[in-house]
Amino acid sequence: NIGWLDLIAKPNKEKTKKIIDFDFFIEQYNDNNEFILKKIDITNEKLFPIGDIWSDIFSFTQSEMRVSESLSFTSSQKPENLLRRIIQSTSKQKDYILDYFLGIGTTLSVAQKLNRKWIGIEMGEHIKEFYFDENGKKKLGVMGRLKWTLFGDKNMEVLDLKRRPHLTKDINWQGGGFFKYYELEQYEEVLAKAQYQWHEKDSEVEKYTFMQDQKLLEAIEIDYKERNAKLVFEKLYDDIDLAETFSNLLGKSIKKVAKDYCILTDHDGKNEMKIDYNNLTFEKYPFVKPLIWWQSK
Repeated sequence: NIGWLDLIAKPNKEKTKKIIDFDFFIEQYNDNNEFILKKIDITNEKLFPIGDIWSDIFSFTQSEMRVSESLSFTSSQKPENLLRRIIQSTSKQKDYILDYFLGIGTTLSVAQKLNRKWIGIEMGEHIKEFYFDENGKKKLGVMGRLKWTLFGDKNMEVLDLKRRPHLTKDINWQGGGFFKYYELEQYEEVLAKAQYQWHEKDSEVEKYTFMQDQKLLEAIEIDYKERNAKLVFEKLYDDIDLAETFSNLLGKSIKKVAKDYCILTDHDGKNEMKIDYNNLTFEKYPFVKPLIWWQSK
């Protein structure tokens, strides 16, 4: 009575010869939402080894369609039970799982449920919470799918998509956790926002400067009275994680995050630095200047 899960064998003696020399477990969440190895009594049970060809795992192309899992991403979506077996047989809890062609995010969703850490990479439009396919139909994207996984992955009813994966029930997944994402800016975008100008000497053009003047000017507010400049990141993007940005820039740890400020520390917890988001002037925080300026020598 373990659903579609596999038994995980652990030896109970130094030299193993028979099935009784092993204890058998499944990974499952208990009532305290802890992901534990739950011991299974195999008395009077008949066990089968996993074969080389995993024909016991249902696919979306078989007669018994697993519509509870399908996200209409049929070109490459894998069954969660397949990813579950791969991840459980090759990693331990808290290990990192890397998927560098993310697709619809099944690998990450399963890794989250199995208490693994993960990194995913994608460049398609479907990385968004929702996206439009080639026919203009609105669909659930990776961000939306992962958010719903954190929400418990139960009884999803969005865009007429009703689903509850079997894995969610088998391991008693309750939801929880968090993820953060980075969007890499295209080099062409940076160049398009840069400022270029001619330099003149003795009324003759000396050279054309390239990539060494101000960039991203729309993020700067200039106070001519105080003769100072201030960064306003909201003018660029509405979802920049400022605490994470400054943590990366300065190599410091995040101690506290508030609406209008963050507090960073050295990795040993000492030397606190408070950064006021509403007063990001070059005078007060000179380290923010490299975020906006091309540095010329």
